[in-house]
Amino acid sequence: MNTSSRHSGFTLIELVIVIVILGTLAVTAAPRFIDLQDDANAASVQGVGSAFGSAIKLAHLKWRAGGHSGPVDNLDVFGNGQNVIDFNQYGWPAQSYTPYEASPMTDNAWDCASLWNALLTNGSPTVAEDNSADYQATYENNTCTYVFQAQPAFSIYYSSLTGEIVIDDTL
Repeated sequence: MNTSSRHSGFTLIELVIVIVILGTLAVTAAPRFIDLQDDANAASVQGVGSAFGSAIKLAHLKWRAGGHSGPVDNLDVFGNGQNVIDFNQYGWPAQSYTPYEASPMTDNAWDCASLWNALLTNGSPTVAEDNSADYQATYENNTCTYVFQAQPAFSIYYSSLTGEIVIDDTL
């Protein structure tokens, strides 16, 4: 009879090689997983920016469908009496205030915040003039800028002169 027993298993060299391979995979794959938060934030800004852009275009279409050719004050965009928008002379949403204004225009951060809050409702990200909300609204050169507070490199821009929406979701 053969009295020698055979042991099966891994040698130390084989284990070291497997550990080196796993380490190499971890080092190359880890950066992809670390950036998931930035990717999620970028996707969020892209979605919110697209929704805001659609709301701006919908409001502009409501202005056009009404046969307007100049500034309009307190136009009920959604037909619920709660989302009244003031339109500038070009037919683009300018602000959302209930007092009458003959020639509404976007000219400060409060106007930008009022537009956001009137157009995006029901669980949408919040906006304020300071950094107390999801987005911070600022105004400069006829453009509203909405800076995403979780990742300040991401912003949404709205031109009240042309209705153009630009979404910057790149680092």
